[in-house]
Amino acid sequence: MDRIRRALAKGTLVLAIAVLTLTCAHADPPPLPVPPGVILNTWVFNDTNLVTAKRTFPRGAYGVELVPSWQSNAVSIPGPTALLQYNEIDTNGVTNIVCDNGTVTFWFSPEWDSGAGPGVFGRLIELGQYTTNATFGWWSLYVDPSGSTIYFEGQTNGATATYLTAPISWQSNTWHHVALTYSPTNSALYVDGQLATNGTGVIYYPGPIARWTNGLVIGSDASGANVASGTFDAMQT
Repeated sequence: MDRIRRALAKGTLVLAIAVLTLTCAHADPPPLPVPPGVILNTWVFNDTNLVTAKRTFPRGAYGVELVPSWQSNAVSIPGPTALLQYNEIDTNGVTNIVCDNGTVTFWFSPEWDSGAGPGVFGRLIELGQYTTNATFGWWSLYVDPSGSTIYFEGQTNGATATYLTAPISWQSNTWHHVALTYSPTNSALYVDGQLATNGTGVIYYPGPIARWTNGLVIGSDASGANVASGTFDAMQT
């Protein structure tokens, strides 16, 4: 962790995914260190209105359900259609996420085993919208239909980039902590507490109109499709 903090301070490490694995039957998971930098917002999903720690509310939500978790509640996004959507920058001035330089962390418990997967390109987090010609703009961390690989990709102005890919081997109803850190120069991914891969810098991501139109979506795309089919908790940017 000290190496990660030093690298972040130097601007040389931009993506980190630290994943700790816990079965749902376990009680309190170990506390996680607060990442360096400014915390933009936190989602603990304890309130029935899905409000964040900085009092931002979802702009769209359906097909989701609050379920018991170790701290209180988590949000289940099971599919096949579901939506949990927030603004990139809320009406109260809170910035919920930054595309080109930042960190996203969350707990995720899939409803599938790797090899079977969600059956779609399940979005964990997303801004913008994927198009085959990359004309709208897109930014996403997602898993493949078999749930065997995790991807971080972006699109804009007709260009697409895969910043990193890494294999995963997850079991259903098992918690994993995911932390994604990125910058214009490089990226890195930690899964189950281990470095899975380093990646390239974030140079393609949706422009202001696309980010405003579709916002930040958790667990699916902005149309409610490509559902990750799992439970999320303790997300932070």
